[in-house]
Amino acid sequence: MVEETGKNTELIERLAKELHNIWIEKLKHILAGDEPLDDEIVKKLENHITTWDDLDEESKEKNRLEASNLLKIVGDNEYKKIFVYGTLRRGCGNYYAFLDRSDVKFCGVEKKHGYALYSNNIVAYMVKTGNKEDYVVGEVYLVPDKIYKKISQMNTGANYKEVYEDGEIFWTYEKPLPNAVKIESGDYLKYNKQFLEYNILS
Repeated sequence: MVEETGKNTELIERLAKELHNIWIEKLKHILAGDEPLDDEIVKKLENHITTWDDLDEESKEKNRLEASNLLKIVGDNEYKKIFVYGTLRRGCGNYYAFLDRSDVKFCGVEKKHGYALYSNNIVAYMVKTGNKEDYVVGEVYLVPDKIYKKISQMNTGANYKEVYEDGEIFWTYEKPLPNAVKIESGDYLKYNKQFLEYNILS
């Protein structure tokens, strides 16, 4: 069992629950994805979707151990949770510039509803629409404060507005730019792949 005292005990328990919830969201994202899954795989994934309260004690301890180890990595540094959806996503240039580091924690893939994704083939950005049918696919990271500041400086310097919502920081535009197209999939990686394939084949 993870042995902690004082305020760390409560913090580890909260973080362990959050790690479990992130894992569940990953499973849900896989089940809701475009790729077809075998019935057996679907059943296995569905069997793993459970609340923290219904989780067996052995699995809870694994989450607590991961939470404890994460806190040791974090140490006394201040961390921020950010949601990224464009060139900061895995495989893109800014990911390697800012997030491909041992002190950055990947928390999972997420859909942010009420926002739409646009591009003018130069930049990609999300705009708040308030329509729950609109969503943007992105990735959530726990980053050191110094990395957050560099990313924030880059984005705000490019006229993005910083937003704090549901415990996460992300960057948006107030409205679509002229000649921008709405990315219906809400997924920059899919759009970028299609855009590159079109231009290579054209």
